[in-house]
Amino acid sequence: MAGIARFRRSSLRGKLSAAAFAGLLTTGGLTALLLLTAHSANEVIEAVRRSQDRVRVYGQLQMAARMYQAASFESVREPGPRTRRSFGEARARLESVLGEVQQLPAPDRRGLEAKRRIVRQGRALVERFANAGAMVRSVDERWRVGGSQAALKEVNRLSGPIFDLRDTLKEEIDRGDNEVAAATTRAESLTRLAVIGSLIGLLFAFGFSLCVQLLLHLRLRPGLRRLEASADAFRAGTLDHRIGLAGNDELARLSSAFDAMARTIAEKQDALRETQAGLERAVASRTDQLQRANAELSASDERRRACMADISHELRTPPHGDSRRSPGRPPRVRRARFRSARTARANPRAGR
Repeated sequence: MAGIARFRRSSLRGKLSAAAFAGLLTTGGLTALLLLTAHSANEVIEAVRRSQDRVRVYGQLQMAARMYQAASFESVREPGPRTRRSFGEARARLESVLGEVQQLPAPDRRGLEAKRRIVRQGRALVERFANAGAMVRSVDERWRVGGSQAALKEVNRLSGPIFDLRDTLKEEIDRGDNEVAAATTRAESLTRLAVIGSLIGLLFAFGFSLCVQLLLHLRLRPGLRRLEASADAFRAGTLDHRIGLAGNDELARLSSAFDAMARTIAEKQDALRETQAGLERAVASRTDQLQRANAELSASDERRRACMADISHELRTPPHGDSRRSPGRPPRVRRARFRSARTARANPRAGR
């Protein structure tokens, strides 16, 4: 494992892969941070939208409750068709707003319970102020019996549903504001974190790019140039040229392989030259031998020709001044000379 780790650290491919992997991790981290920031911002927007919807509906509910209360008392103080119509419209408006409250989305269980409580308090308010005449008579009775303090207490008791509704609406509005503030704080924190992370990622990206550029310009580019020059030298037949790249990366190993190949080819060429020189010497020696044998054959052939010429001349020319020679002698001489010439033709070396 240590050897593999050392190989990866010394490998040019490993360095480039490490830089690319680090850049990928940095990009992934920044992407996740940006996605988280976007999600937080979306939560803030959603919380603000829900809060605005609640504030709008709760504000309409408060206004509708006040208008319903005022129309109820007005119908008692000034009875008539107009006040009764206004009272009916105010009640319809209040019930319509309560229906909108029921349609509001509840983000959690607490919100659902608060919505139900508001609807319940609104229904109680509608029922309480539906008979405003009885409420007025009850207050007047308390006035006659206990005075203004008793009457004020009775008014507060009878107005309890609207006070409860007001307190509940205020509590829910404040809770919505707190949710928006908390979501905004989280979004601001994530935004600051995203800005810091982006700056750090930018520095890392610059560092990775610098490392890659250094590898390209200080190692890869010069090494490839030397390899290209060496390939041209090998192609031109300069096998004593050596690349000689130092290091333990792929370029150094490729350089060593090229140098080893050049040495092997040079050694084989030297061996071929020696073999060719030996063959040329052997051919020259054999050629000299053949030339001497040919000269010997030529000389033997010349002697044979001369012998044959002599024999022919002797056969054509009879002997003079020797009348005492036996008639049978010339044929024997001729036969002896003929056998000598035939032997010379059959074995040229014997003539030597």
